[in-house]
Order: sequence, then C-alpha cells, then structure tokens
Amino acid sequence: MLSLKTTGKITYYTLRNIIFFLLILSFKIVQCQEKGIRIKSVLDSLSITSIPQLNNKVDLSFSNISIKELIRTIANSTEVNITIDPKAEIQVNSNFNKVSATDVISYLCSEYNLELINRGTIIHLQPTIIKEEKLLIEMLNDSTLSYEANKIKVSDFFKEFTNRSGINFILSPEIGDKIVHGFSKGISLHNAFLQISAENNLDITKKDSHLYVVYPALNKAALNVPELPKIKKEKLLNIHYKDEKLDAEIADVPLNDVLLELSHQIDCSIGMLSAVDMKINMTSRQTTVPEFLNSIFYGSENTYRLSDKNLYVGSRKLPGIKSCELIKLNNRSVDSLIRVLPAQMTQDLTVKEYGEQNSFIVWGDADLISNFRKTIQKIDVVVPVILIDVIIVDTGKNFKIETGIEAGIGDAPTKTSGTINPGLDYTMGANSVNNILSSVGLTNLGKVSPNFYLKLKAMETDGILEIRSTPQLSTMNGHSAKMSIGQTEYYREDLTNIIGSQNPQTQLQSQYKPVEAKLAVIIKPYVTGNGYVSLTIEVEQSQFTERISTYAPPGIESRKFSSMIRIRNQEMILLGGLEEDSSSKTTKGWPLLSKIPILKWIFSSKTDSKDKKHLNIFIKPTVFY
Repeated sequence: MLSLKTTGKITYYTLRNIIFFLLILSFKIVQCQEKGIRIKSVLDSLSITSIPQLNNKVDLSFSNISIKELIRTIANSTEVNITIDPKAEIQVNSNFNKVSATDVISYLCSEYNLELINRGTIIHLQPTIIKEEKLLIEMLNDSTLSYEANKIKVSDFFKEFTNRSGINFILSPEIGDKIVHGFSKGISLHNAFLQISAENNLDITKKDSHLYVVYPALNKAALNVPELPKIKKEKLLNIHYKDEKLDAEIADVPLNDVLLELSHQIDCSIGMLSAVDMKINMTSRQTTVPEFLNSIFYGSENTYRLSDKNLYVGSRKLPGIKSCELIKLNNRSVDSLIRVLPAQMTQDLTVKEYGEQNSFIVWGDADLISNFRKTIQKIDVVVPVILIDVIIVDTGKNFKIETGIEAGIGDAPTKTSGTINPGLDYTMGANSVNNILSSVGLTNLGKVSPNFYLKLKAMETDGILEIRSTPQLSTMNGHSAKMSIGQTEYYREDLTNIIGSQNPQTQLQSQYKPVEAKLAVIIKPYVTGNGYVSLTIEVEQSQFTERISTYAPPGIESRKFSSMIRIRNQEMILLGGLEEDSSSKTTKGWPLLSKIPILKWIFSSKTDSKDKKHLNIFIKPTVFY
C-alpha cells in the first residue's frame, strides 16, 4: 500500500508539472503567432500605402550568412529602405524563390525573434528586448515593504527577503527551481505574502512570528486566499447623430445591434444579405455615416452598400453588395493620372476613365472605394503653372577691308560708274581711260581697247547686327514648353524613269522638298517644395548657307546646346556660349611685284574679312498656383 501511494503521489506531481509546462508552451506559441500576425498586418498595410516596393519578388539562396548581409541584399534587390540593429548577430540559412519582400521580412521576424519598427518609408528591424532578471526588496519604516521580482528563482527571492526583513523561510522540496514574478509598493507583510502566493501559485504558511513555510499551492482552497471578483465587461452602445455627423461609443456589441441603432438614428432601412457574426469595439467623433461604416468593415470579410435610405450588409463575395461611384478630379487630368497609380490601389476594384467629365468610374466594395477616393483626393492637388520669359539676343559683328587696282578686257564695253566717298569703289571704261591718257600727254602710247576696264577699290566695312526676340511660354509642372522660329526653303529633286525594253521611253519627274532652318527652344520645368525651379533646357539654332548649285539643297549651319539648371522662382539666368568666329584673307596680284612695298598697291588687290556671332538666352520662370 505504501508503495502504491508513493507511486500515485509521484504520478500526480509529474502530471501536474507536465500540464504546467504545456500551458506555458502553448502561451508562448500563441504569443509568437500573435506577433507574426501583427507584423504581417503592418507589412501588408505598408505595401498598399507608402511602400509598394514590398510587393517586389525576392529570389535568393544562401547558407550561413549574417542577417545583416541578407537584409542589405534584400534592400538592394527590392528597393525597400530596410535597416537592422547592429547588435543583431544571427547566422541565416534559407532559400527564397520568387517570394514577396513582405513574406521574407515577416518570416525573418518570426523565425529569429525580431521586432519591426516603421518610420515613414523606412523599416527597422531589431532583436526583441528580453526583460532581464531583476530583484529589489525594500523594507519601509511604517512596517510596509516594496518589492519587484522578474525571472528570479524562488530560493534566491526568499533568501533576499530573509536578509532584508529578518524573517526565515522553509522551502518545500517540491518547489524546485520555480521562478518568481511580482511587483508591489507600500504593502503590508500579510498582503505581500497573499500577493506573492496568488501570482506565483505558492502557499506561504506562518509557523511563528519569524518563521514561514513555503509550499507549492495545490488549489485555491488550500491557500485560503479570498478569490478576487471578476471584472465583468459591460456592453456599451451609444450613437448620437446630429448635423450629418456621428458620435459613437461602442464596446463589445454585436453588429446587428449597432446597425439597428444606426438605422434609428439616421432613419434608414437595413437589409442583411448574409449572416454576419461580428462584435464591434470602437469610438468615433464627428464622422460621416460612410466614414463610420468604413471603420466598422475595413479589414473584415463583410462590407456594405449605402443607397439613398437603404443600407445593405453582407459578405464581400456577394455581387449584389458591390457599389459604384463617380470620382471627379478638380486639378489633374484623368488620362495622365491613371498611368501613375500603383496596381495595389486598384487590384480589388474596377476603375475606368470617364474623360468627358474628367472622372473615374469605380466599382467594388464601398470601404475600398472610400480608401481609393481619399488617396485620389491627396493626389488631386493644384498643379503649378510656370510662365517662362525667354529673351533671345543674337549679336553679329563683321569687319571687311578691300584694296587694290584691277584692269582687264571684258566681253563688252564697260561704262564708267562707282562711288568715291564713303570709300572708293570706282570702275572706269575705255573712253574714260583714253581721256585720262590724253590729258596727261600720253597719246603717243595709243588708245586702249573698247572693252578695256579699270577698277579702283579702297573700302572698309564695319557692321554690328543685333536681333532680339522675347517670347513667353507657359506650361504645367513636369511638361515641356516648346518654341520654334524659322524659315523653309525648297530644292528640286529630279527622278528619271525608263519605261519599256523594246522601245524604251524616258519619263522625268520633278519634286520639290523642304529644308528648314530654325531657332528652337525646349524647356521642361519642375517646381520643388522649397521654392526652386529645376529647368531642363535644349536650344538649337540653324541657318542656311550658299547652295552648291541652282537646284541643290541649301547648306545648313547648326548650333546646339542642352543644360539643366536650378534657380529660385522669378530669378533670371543667362545661358550663353553659342559663339562663332570666322576670318579670311585673300590677296591677288603679280608675282614678285605684289610683294614690293608701294608697288603692291598698283599690281595687287587684297580682301580681309572677320565675322563674329554670339547667341545669348535669358530665362526667367514665374510660378502660379
């Protein structure tokens, strides 16, 4: 009998310890699951709102690498801003094949006990802070005490208690290495023992004023500790509707009761399209009815449709519960906006452009449509218009000197003509030359041929040409403004076709094709948030040159430059550098005689010319909202 009782007692305590261990293990598992769900929910929300790059796929295979190196690789491949605590010293072994960044980060947090902290578009990972062991016992002057214990063995706890209070404790062998937790401040000795017993499942029995025995508690009756009254969670339903705004305080109330009270307040009919089992806990202040309903159903498997005075509630899978809404844009163009929307915004919605009213037609769940509308309203802001004043100054300077004497025989008699002042450019015919020879007594030399001519030239030309153009361009932020000024000339292109082989015939076709010379300016402005304007500028200037033949296309000289600048609103900047210099020097004359001083003025002619062109462009942007 003794052996049987002993075996039964050992079996009971062993079973109790196993149950206690399983309870602790299950509690830890639930904690890990809750943490994983919480982190996954945060990442899913960020992937829809501020960090869509979390949906990018990851394809990695690695073995025994640092988690810091892994996070750096994920950040580079997905373009997600991720940082990790330098104290995280973890070696990782895993394979990921076409897995989203959201799932990878969620797995790492769950597997390696990491916490996720979000700051804007930056995700920070750090090891979970584990509370360290802590023991503090303080005896106060008024026969009260304060204590704090965390992860302390029961033997160490009561040893410190004895040192502080002078009270001795006998610990039952069954206690073993049990861990003590607790906190209290300014409590009596009796109440402290009651609290320690209740929090740590112990039985502290008083033997005399300075001796206590500590047992593991079998049940609450053995402890003789009064059972604390349970706090009953009371239901609360308070909805007030005034001036189309709702104030609501709801605690642990079934959805059906909330909808019934709402229908009374806003005077509408309720239609339940499917069974809905939800309890509502929320507080709202000065919200509209759609905002109130969005808060209730967001993230759940149910949704609503509000039509006039009828409210329908049911599962999202029902086609009859879907809503349709026209969302108008006030400041942006619908065709340009649809191209930049992230795919995650519209993945559960059907969105169509309606260009005639510059609107979106959206079909889907009402709460998702509301979130889509709020996002569009944040994007649909006033786009700045930039007025760009452009001043184009094209300056040309030329200098030319022509000197010398030219004589010869032409195809026909030449008439005497020309100018003497300003500058000498005079042509003498045969009669004038004969008259001069007669007047100086050189008639014995005879007369010159009737087709003889003599040209005298001594001219200097100095000119400045300035062309000023002041166009004004207007464009919206991020769009190009273009200006082009030029002229078009045509050249003839002849095409000869030979038709037939026995009796070939020639057919000639002429076609005139255009050639354009222009001054073109393209400016693309970007307005920043700090008052600056970034401008991308492209300038092209071309002009015609001489044709090589009558029907050949004219030659074209081109000058181009492109620049990117950043200036303040209403500041002016000068863009230059398109400069062209040319010079030429031509001398014609008799060999040797054209090199001798003084004689070279008679036996040679000389032409010197210099041309200089400079293009300056002044640009001044003015931003209007």
